[in-house]
Amino acid sequence: MKKMLELHSELKEFIKENWKKSLKTPTGYLKYRFIDPAAGYNGQLWDWDSFFCATALFDVYEDIGDYIEGCVLNFLEYIREDGSVPYVIYSVDNSKSSVLPMFNIKERTAECDFNSIKPLLAQMVMLAYRKKKDKVFVKSVYPKLIKHIEHWENTQKKKGLFVWRSLRGSGTDNHPAIYGRPLNSSAGVELNCFMYMELSAMAEIALICGDNEAKKAYECKRDELADLINRHMWDPIDGMYYHLDMLSNKLPSARQEVIWDVPLKFRMWTCFVPMFAGIAPKEYAERMVKDHLLSKEEFWSDFGIRTMAKNEPAYNTAETGNPSNWQGPIWIVSNYIIFRGLLNYGYIDEATKLCENLLTNLCRDIKENGALHEYYNPETGKSNIGFGFMNWNALAGLMVPEILSETQA
Repeated sequence: MKKMLELHSELKEFIKENWKKSLKTPTGYLKYRFIDPAAGYNGQLWDWDSFFCATALFDVYEDIGDYIEGCVLNFLEYIREDGSVPYVIYSVDNSKSSVLPMFNIKERTAECDFNSIKPLLAQMVMLAYRKKKDKVFVKSVYPKLIKHIEHWENTQKKKGLFVWRSLRGSGTDNHPAIYGRPLNSSAGVELNCFMYMELSAMAEIALICGDNEAKKAYECKRDELADLINRHMWDPIDGMYYHLDMLSNKLPSARQEVIWDVPLKFRMWTCFVPMFAGIAPKEYAERMVKDHLLSKEEFWSDFGIRTMAKNEPAYNTAETGNPSNWQGPIWIVSNYIIFRGLLNYGYIDEATKLCENLLTNLCRDIKENGALHEYYNPETGKSNIGFGFMNWNALAGLMVPEILSETQA
């Protein structure tokens, strides 16, 4: 524990000194204060990046609540009539110099392959509320949040589960269950878990706004979704949660209905997100942790948790962009989500070892290079991609306090 406390102190000092650079004043299309990931993403506002970075910086900077509110207002500034919200907004028009289009003004049609903002927007509102207790702000954005949820329900829902439109805005760019597949064909484990948490946040917001009927409705939807995740996405043979193929339908000339699930069996970090959401039954969590997570032939590395099991045929550690590589490399956001899931289910020793491995590698990177990187090779701990990337790497600074909170409770 002494070593881990020392590593935590080193990282925390680095965070305090450097992350202020990611807190940006209004500029261009971004009309309110915002949080950017730094490195090659300067001047850009991304959905889950800003949410998890804000979560990490919640107790670091006193004025972080203003930036969280600003992120929400920037996203909602560009909400479309159909309720969709861009998952990234650039401060300037760089469509001529980038392979990515200018998402903040691009027209969205049925053929458009961009997802709406991930279901984290209401959670971001509640994060701001916990910091500032500003009911006026919550009430002002509530109508647009309702439209945000309705958009997902009206356009991205099949058989009760939510589906990714494509890899664009899914976060885990080259997840084999999404990348290269037809539009609207994959129900994501992490997507549905994030929506479960989003509906919980919407219930809280409805209560703040005095909308008791809506509160009950959101809680009911949340509980129904948790049941569907556990009934349909859990694979009892492998002992993992998997994305589902949503393309199977009854043939026009046949009588038999397709009533079975078609799992997309890729062992990815996303399989563990039900533990983060707290909806996995205890016996499911135990099987995933003991049979898969702790295996060095699958997810466990001396430097953190791999994003894909090492013995998957698609496993690779290439440093790539567009898509970024999530088929093996260590990302801090996925490691934190899994770490938090371990604590949720009482795996304190395992969470502590994961924390020590991550902090050791991050502090080594800081000492050797004076900065952090976007993601890391799980076989060497090294990286040459995204030099100066800050963003959700700050989540590593939450780990020791959260372990202490669990052990001292």
